[in-house]
Amino acid sequence: MKKGDDDPGLVALISQYGRYLLLSSSRAPGRLPANLQGIWNDRKWAPWEADYHLNINLQMNYWPAPLASLDETLAPLIGWSRQLAKRGETAAKRLYGSDGWVCYLSSNPFGRVTPGGSNVSSQFVNSVLDPLCGAWLAVQLFDATQFNHDRTQLKTIYPILAGASEFVLDALITCPDGKLRIVPSTSPENAYKDPASGKNMRITAGSTYHMSIVRALFAATTRASTTLGTGEEIRKRIAAATAKLPPIRIGPDGRILEWAEPYPETQPGHRHVSHLIGLHPFDLINPATPDLFAAARKTIDARLAAGGAGTGWSRAWTINFFARLRDGDTAATHCTELLRRSTLPNLFNSHPPFQIDGNFGTTSGVCEMLLQSHVRDQHDRFIIDLLPALPKSWSEGSVTGLRARGGVTVDLKWRNGKLESATLTPDQDGPLNIRLAGKIKTLKGKAGTPLRVGADF
Repeated sequence: MKKGDDDPGLVALISQYGRYLLLSSSRAPGRLPANLQGIWNDRKWAPWEADYHLNINLQMNYWPAPLASLDETLAPLIGWSRQLAKRGETAAKRLYGSDGWVCYLSSNPFGRVTPGGSNVSSQFVNSVLDPLCGAWLAVQLFDATQFNHDRTQLKTIYPILAGASEFVLDALITCPDGKLRIVPSTSPENAYKDPASGKNMRITAGSTYHMSIVRALFAATTRASTTLGTGEEIRKRIAAATAKLPPIRIGPDGRILEWAEPYPETQPGHRHVSHLIGLHPFDLINPATPDLFAAARKTIDARLAAGGAGTGWSRAWTINFFARLRDGDTAATHCTELLRRSTLPNLFNSHPPFQIDGNFGTTSGVCEMLLQSHVRDQHDRFIIDLLPALPKSWSEGSVTGLRARGGVTVDLKWRNGKLESATLTPDQDGPLNIRLAGKIKTLKGKAGTPLRVGADF
């Protein structure tokens, strides 16, 4: 591979390897979630202290959990997150005079919630300016519940969600145009050149990253609250605030805006692409929003043309982006690039140095190439997309045990680049919306009974 050959079998292997690594490093009871090196750190003083980075890295560690039938690995993350949220209530009260809970970029096994950084400047720009890291984590925990019908798990997660929303409701500022925004705001670890001073700046009002988290958090809290039949008052407050949120904006060059204005980029190929969080892992940008969908493609293309995806985890995120963009060939190209550029001989991901999140992100990306379920229909039911981003180079293959939102286990087999057969086994009775090659059929599902779909779909 590193000499230029290709090997789809190695992509399959590293995808399974990601499952193995998560199973090995995130077990209950009495275990912590997987950190930046999993359980394989070999240094007394680890890079970034082997901590929990919450501006993508911890979240990426668990992207494959619900997709690849690894629900049990979520227990340590949920337990740790409950502790984090509890400690974060004190931080929200003392630092903001706010309800709910807050945390920042980096945490540790004890659930540190104060702004961290290697120096005072880093403490401000990486932490103080980004108080929504915990809110992103809360949204991801909720999304994991959409793959099952575990009401007990949802009840456990709901206080984390509701607390994050309480904080955001207090943190939103009414701007001169009447819109609510997070102020001050930032976009993780990136900067722009201020036209007035010529200096590199990392502060703005209502970055696309932050406002995407707010939208996703409010939607998740509302759904969870409605499902559990609780929280009517917070739903009303969320609905009123949501009506005043600004939309995701497209700049004059056709790309998604990262900052409040189309400022010049200091690093056009930056590793973080946080203004596309609405494309992945959230569902704010999809084919049902065609203008944003096209703008997202221009955004990632421009970032890559400037040398983006230079780190292992960033390359893994890129695989997920192109899977969501339904471009399987380009997604497969980035699978190959990750193996060639950011994979060590033992298949560990290299940031550099060694960092485990890229392994997990790769597993997630491959799953997303074969099965997606984040888009809902007009009846608010999930649409199960079969082989939405299958590359030409994977002309023949099969997969078993993938999971779709709504609680459905999916097995797939394909030949000559087309579906040969699919078996869908739902956890509950109800209609199943299935999409293949742009065509949607609604079939009747029965709990525990395999439903087979053939090539004549």
